[in-house]
Amino acid sequence: VQALQAVAKQLGAPDAIIAHSFGGVVANALIAGSIEGFAAMPVKKLVLIAVPQSMRRIFARSGTAFGLGRRQQQALE
Repeated sequence: VQALQAVAKQLGAPDAIIAHSFGGVVANALIAGSIEGFAAMPVKKLVLIAVPQSMRRIFARSGTAFGLGRRQQQALE
């Protein structure tokens, strides 16, 4: 996010962002303005490649893989 903000400051907002996997999640959040401390970044096109459909599902699988307890898992989700 900081790198995109720095580029936008020098060159203006990008016309498009191409993002893969968790980068797509971050790009969506940046465009929506939902990352604390960063202004929304409007773009004309967003290309997402293999982006997780559900972060909750990813966190649930990660918690199970790491053997988190119920309270720890709830905090993660």
